[in-house]
Amino acid sequence: MMELKRTYHRLIAKSRNTLQSAGITDSTGVELLLLILYAKLKRNAIAHDVSNEKQIVEALQQVTAHLKEIANIDLTNLPDQLKPAILLELAAIWEPVEVSELTGISLDFWEETTDTFASNFKYGYNAFTPKEICDLIATSVDSSKARTVYDPACGSAGLLHTVANQLKSAQKVVGESRSKPEYQLAKMRELMQNEGSPLHIELAESNNLTDRNERFDLVVSNPPFGRWDNNFPVGNGRLTNLFRKTKRKEILFLAHAIDSINNRGQAAIIVPAGILFGSGVMQELRKELIEQDLLEAIVQLPAGVFYNTGVSAAILFFNKTKSSGETLFIDVSSEGKRDKFRTIIPDELGEKLATIINSFRTGELQLEPEGQSRIAVISQQQFVENDFMFQIQFYQESNPSPVPAFRDSQDILSECKSIEERLVDIRNQFISNNND
Repeated sequence: MMELKRTYHRLIAKSRNTLQSAGITDSTGVELLLLILYAKLKRNAIAHDVSNEKQIVEALQQVTAHLKEIANIDLTNLPDQLKPAILLELAAIWEPVEVSELTGISLDFWEETTDTFASNFKYGYNAFTPKEICDLIATSVDSSKARTVYDPACGSAGLLHTVANQLKSAQKVVGESRSKPEYQLAKMRELMQNEGSPLHIELAESNNLTDRNERFDLVVSNPPFGRWDNNFPVGNGRLTNLFRKTKRKEILFLAHAIDSINNRGQAAIIVPAGILFGSGVMQELRKELIEQDLLEAIVQLPAGVFYNTGVSAAILFFNKTKSSGETLFIDVSSEGKRDKFRTIIPDELGEKLATIINSFRTGELQLEPEGQSRIAVISQQQFVENDFMFQIQFYQESNPSPVPAFRDSQDILSECKSIEERLVDIRNQFISNNND
């Protein structure tokens, strides 16, 4: 597997250089790569003996016509955007890879492919959820209870794909993409999976949030933020009905997501930071979430974690089986590492956050005076006393504590070995004393 990942890395880098030389540095490059790989993987249209420009162009034109017919994916103009020599070069890069090696293309391939061109994506920032945030959500939800999964605004389906891959036993995974370009990338992701994969992508109306008339074990989403241009149909869920008059996308998608989980379900939704402290309808929403005891955890993220925007965001975790009357709050807004394009959440921080959330869910969380980030367990009464503000500074005096330091498995094993050695020493000393 590691060797296959190295192969992906090398071939993607070569493909990127080829496309950049042709002046393609945006998501069109991703579409072209996926088109060529689909042609090779699923249609066997790029065979080892294809060695001339005309055959490559004709093969890709046939594949694009096929995609248009079976999935309403319109990439028919892509083969004509590049010189045939560039298409031939791309095909030659991937020609040595066997079809069997590409079957069920891994998450690493997908994320590296999109990251390659992420700095110039022409789609909305919510269309591509960064890999480390996808991983954080996938490892923080209770995967043992989720058989059906839904994302009402799946974009290119990176988050949905990651969660489905983590669950393993998922039987139904449905994503709704709300723009044609994003749908095409998401649908290609579906089509490239192994036969029998539960991943299914649908093109939904961009101005419609009608009820699907079904409820899911798990809902995950990174929905669009901002205002709708016009009124639009929404579902008839209890929470949706309460806020159906607002034009704020983030509130309506959040309400729709919660209404879409079943009685034992859970949800993890990315929201703009304004929901944590905004007045008016946002305060009403927070009040409703606390009074219904739906909110399990809040993770406030660093600013600038998404591509091409400095927007601040948070992840809200919901659980309909929760009955503790308490909510976990973790503030990592000052964490993260800045690279050329955005703020990255280190893997070790993501692992730490997932460990804390799962420990809180099982009642095993122990707060320790270590670390630099902040954590609090907040009661319903504390939220009431602070006007339902979702900001940790309001609760520091009553329940301040930093994020407990994360210990990896090697550290724990080393400590266990040290304890075992100490026990052996004590036993030997005891035997020696008795012999004396």
